Amino acid sequence: MYRPDLEAALPSVTASRQLARLNALVAAVLPQNRFYAATFGALALPISWDAFRRLPFTTKADLVADQAAAPPHGAIATYPPERYTTYHQTSGTTGRTLAVLDTAESWAWWAEWW
Repeated sequence: MYRPDLEAALPSVTASRQLARLNALVAAVLPQNRFYAATFGALALPISWDAFRRLPFTTKADLVADQAAAPPHGAIATYPPERYTTYHQTSGTTGRTLAVLDTAESWAWWAEWW
C-alpha cells in the first residue's frame, strides 16, 4: 500500500478527513475565486455533508462558458497569475478545449497520484 493511513482507514475516518479538507479548500478558494463565488453565492461554512449534497454541480459547459466570457482562462483563477507555474489543456474530444491553470502544489499532487 502506498498510503496505508489513507487507503486502509475506516470509512468514517475517511469521510471526516474528506469533509475537513473540503472545508479548508472552500475557505481558501471561495473568497478569491470569482467563478465559484458566483456559483455558490453566500455559502455558509463549515459545510456539512447535507449542504455538500445541495451544492450545484459544475459541468464542462459551465467552464467553457466561463472561459468564453473571460478569455483566456475565465474567472476560475483563484490566485494571482504569478502563482501559477504552468497550464495544460483538455483534449477537446467532446467539444472546445479547456485551459487548466496549475500551481506548483497542484502539479505536485498530480505527480504524486499518477
